[in-house]
Amino acid sequence: MTDVAAGASTAVELKYSTGRLDVEQDGETYALKDHAATDLARLGFVQDVRRLELSAAPGRNGIALLLSDVAGLWQPPASEPSTRDRAFRLHEGRELSGRLVRGDGDSASNDVVLDGSYALHWRDFSRFDAPRGTFRYLAVEVPAPAAVTGA
Repeated sequence: MTDVAAGASTAVELKYSTGRLDVEQDGETYALKDHAATDLARLGFVQDVRRLELSAAPGRNGIALLLSDVAGLWQPPASEPSTRDRAFRLHEGRELSGRLVRGDGDSASNDVVLDGSYALHWRDFSRFDAPRGTFRYLAVEVPAPAAVTGA
């Protein structure tokens, strides 16, 4: 992440997508629902990145965060996916850029055009001693554009 100068601001978009998890750890009970719709989590995250691009201004950057215990979000597909949201995959090592088309182009309202290019790197967040107990996060920074100086 870049350093933020005094007087600067950062816009934040946060998504939290979980699989079912029922576990007690360190005296705390966790009961998370299965959101199941990973395609919508992917689409929403990419739309967040685009929204941050549109709101960026000199002195104002943005960061899109996705926190999840759904390994299918960060693991590359075993084979080339034929899913409608294949352009929106968020797996480790992927780069998001350009025009992302949902399906066969028949859902133009869900297509997203990104101005920037964003390398995706997931990081560990926390672990529970349970199946699907690993939480990871994806952080994508949308930098502030350089200030335009007059002649």
